[in-house]
Amino acid sequence: MQLMRRQTLGLALATSSAAALRARAAAEVSDDRALFWNIGSGTSASTIFGYSRIAASLVPDIVDAGTKRATAAKWVIQDLPSSVTLPPIKLDPSLPAIIGKLDAKTADAFRAVVQQSFPQLLPTVDKMVGIEATMLLMAEGQTPPNPTVGGTIVEHALQAGRRSTILISDAELRGMVFPSGLTALDKRIGQDTIAYMLDLRAKDGAIGRQFERLYAARRSGDIHSLAADLSTRGAFSPAQMLNGDAIKLILTGRLGAALKRNEVDSAFALLPLDALLGGDGILTALRKGGNTVTAAA
Repeated sequence: MQLMRRQTLGLALATSSAAALRARAAAEVSDDRALFWNIGSGTSASTIFGYSRIAASLVPDIVDAGTKRATAAKWVIQDLPSSVTLPPIKLDPSLPAIIGKLDAKTADAFRAVVQQSFPQLLPTVDKMVGIEATMLLMAEGQTPPNPTVGGTIVEHALQAGRRSTILISDAELRGMVFPSGLTALDKRIGQDTIAYMLDLRAKDGAIGRQFERLYAARRSGDIHSLAADLSTRGAFSPAQMLNGDAIKLILTGRLGAALKRNEVDSAFALLPLDALLGGDGILTALRKGGNTVTAAA
């Protein structure tokens, strides 16, 4: 009987310790390991979700978690309309081909990637400019994001009857496009940029697939760091055509105002993941504004 009591006590202690560890782990979720954040407290606490253009089929657990939070909320806040019509990217025909900026080894390696992953583009590989080359390397390996994780969650919430608010209109976004930045951005792309991207690909696989794996693992900090590093190295992404600082400022102000205006109702807000993180990100700005924002598992 004494042994059974000790075993029972030991089991109870082990169980309580495991529960405490789980609770502690949940409480210590950091921004770098989250896609969901709680803002506010009590019954009116809202959720911020950091979305990326990732296929919903790749992350069913994230779709499920987001759908539960969105349908539990009173309303949905979207940064942009579901269908945004930005001006098409038009490249100056006088821009030099990227191949001419590469050494022989890097040029051959880039051609090999195009032949393997984009064989239909091989006849034009020697005419591609830097922007085109980096966009290919960034997209390689990515599952077509149709439907996206964010779009799927919103669709479920709207079907459940949740009302929706848009923070930035289509017309406003078009007004934040830099009119003549492509030439300057292309000039930044050269040997170092392409060689770095090819090395990154050789080490960890196709870059588009790398972003998918990181998102599925909810490694938001690594996503932010990788994107920032690629941008610093000169890699082009369509987001560089937009005034990101102005967009962050508007999103932060309007989100805060919307939540304050409807403070008795919980909301589910979808915002671009990269805009949320970092010292100049939306999460930092919200916290500096006096909001309680905590990462959620």
